[in-house]
Amino acid sequence: MTEKKYAIRRVVFGLIIMAVGLFFALFWADKTNGTKSSCTETVSGTVTSVSQIGSGEDKSYRIEIEYIINGEKHSYSRTSSKYLDEGESVTVHYDPDDHNTVYVDKLSTSPFMFRLVGGVFALVGLWNAVINFIAFKKEK
Repeated sequence: MTEKKYAIRRVVFGLIIMAVGLFFALFWADKTNGTKSSCTETVSGTVTSVSQIGSGEDKSYRIEIEYIINGEKHSYSRTSSKYLDEGESVTVHYDPDDHNTVYVDKLSTSPFMFRLVGGVFALVGLWNAVINFIAFKKEK
């Protein structure tokens, strides 16, 4: 395969990486923000179960939290790199219109992190696409 075809593939790969980065920077961060903005009520919850997934630096935790709203028991489950003790009390923020739409401060990821990581991906993808497009143009 010629260098020209490789350059085209690398340009397309760069554009795909850029698109993934933009998705995280713009849409996923806004989804996280949207959940937080709709969760205007708070209630105390209790960590009922913590199980470790993986080991070493790759370990994460499956955390189950129960909370009661208007006498009705609800549960929330999340995988996180953060550890919480079983029986620990946490503040659960919930949507008054949908009690299953919740977030827990101790487990939530900041939209800033999605924007930062997504922005880095977008810049690396753009850089890769531009550099390879220039290489493609030089091949002519």
